Amino acid sequence: MLEYLKKNTLIATFLVIIILDQMLKVTLDIDKNYGLVLGILKGNLGICIFLTLFILIILIILLKNNKKKIRKIGFILIISGLISNLIDRLILGYVRDYIPFLNITSFNLADSAAIIGIIVLILNRNRIKWK
Repeated sequence: MLEYLKKNTLIATFLVIIILDQMLKVTLDIDKNYGLVLGILKGNLGICIFLTLFILIILIILLKNNKKKIRKIGFILIISGLISNLIDRLILGYVRDYIPFLNITSFNLADSAAIIGIIVLILNRNRIKWK
């Protein structure tokens, strides 16, 4: 199994983010987010789940049709973040956040992974050369 994950860094990255985020959520549960980013659509669980699934389908299609490894990493980071938060929404009805930010909001590892994935895709889209 370990040898398989070494060869398949995308799958390993995907699994590590989801497992670590879920473990942190169990131990550091600080805030409950009943909406999407910054509480958008608060109290609309069905819409939040639908939008997440819709975006996941699009991202998985883009991932499968993409050849560049750096873009695949960006997509995997976003997908793993969305899935980890989707697990919370499906089981608990909200997302557990545990990293406070400026006394305004809080976030979690899944959110961080998704944001980093978006940055990777944006930087790659603008053709910045990666070494």
